Amino acid sequence: FLDGLIDYEKIGIPSSAGVAGGGSSSSSKGFDLTKMRRLLGALGDPHKQLKVVHVAGTKGKGSVVTLLSNILTRSGYKVGTYTSPHMFDICERILVGSGGAAAAASAAVSEQQWEDLAQQAAAAAQKMTEPSPGSSSSSRP
Repeated sequence: FLDGLIDYEKIGIPSSAGVAGGGSSSSSKGFDLTKMRRLLGALGDPHKQLKVVHVAGTKGKGSVVTLLSNILTRSGYKVGTYTSPHMFDICERILVGSGGAAAAASAAVSEQQWEDLAQQAAAAAQKMTEPSPGSSSSSRP
């Protein structure tokens, strides 16, 4: 399922991204978040239940994330991290908890968990393509 999706890390973000009127939900060339918002809505908007620290920049992100993760964990928070790109395997990107390399290996999202998440997303996307009751046309994601 995931291999069939567009990977903007590999192909780059479209030049119309972030440009007013540059993307529309019906354009395959645009970079519009309408479809993603609809998918998240179909999944119950799980992102709205999270408190997030977004670390960006050119250097030191890994160190900052590790430092913040340790501080927050020791302060009693449950901490998860997402890093990109991964070093060896895509499952390294999402970790929950901390405690060094051994703990990170056991905290990584497993292949089965990735598959379960992909199936949930695929089911929600499929529902988005089905016509609503009383509607004569389908709404595409």
